[in-house]
Amino acid sequence: MNNAWQPLLANIAIITILISLRSHFCDGLAMYGPRLRSAAFGAFCGGTGAIVMMLPFEVAPGFHFDMRSVATVLSGFFAGPMGALIAAAIISGTRIAIGGAGVFAGLIGTALATSIGLSLFWFRRKRPIGFRHILQLAALSSAAVPLGVAFMPVEIRQLVFSGPILPAICLIFTGVFLSGSAILHDNRRYQSAKINELHAAVMQALPDCVNVR
Repeated sequence: MNNAWQPLLANIAIITILISLRSHFCDGLAMYGPRLRSAAFGAFCGGTGAIVMMLPFEVAPGFHFDMRSVATVLSGFFAGPMGALIAAAIISGTRIAIGGAGVFAGLIGTALATSIGLSLFWFRRKRPIGFRHILQLAALSSAAVPLGVAFMPVEIRQLVFSGPILPAICLIFTGVFLSGSAILHDNRRYQSAKINELHAAVMQALPDCVNVR
């Protein structure tokens, strides 16, 4: 199990760094429509997932265990169907390119993570996102890990359940919750900034006789 923690912790570190960098360029997309912003976020999550796949924990030859599902569920939850499909396509294409006997199980895991993100996206669609939604997303994502492992051959399942399964469950929960909370906080910051800009513009447009400063 100790051998599993190191690469999985490195995965979380990479995701955390990339998510923190997201806020530096997301404001530049504000002038574009929601579809383009969703597509850009999906591409960002897909690229993040592809990067963490370069540093996996190899359970057995061809069977890789990593934190790509963190990026996958976030894409569906925050960006909806368009972002989820773009992220899933990038991550699935990368997994196929890597190859190995675990390709099919990896694709099933990506489909499962995409479904979880989209399910909660539709569930809370007409309600503002709160930290309880992030907690639900993290809980479902971590609970789905054993289900994804079920599509592996019996001997590989035994290796997973005797080694990296516990680190994976813990770190996927932590990764989804921390990354999702960071994105939610950044989205709220952006919304507050836009409200302040609108308020300032209204105040500037008022006649001097009613413009109380």
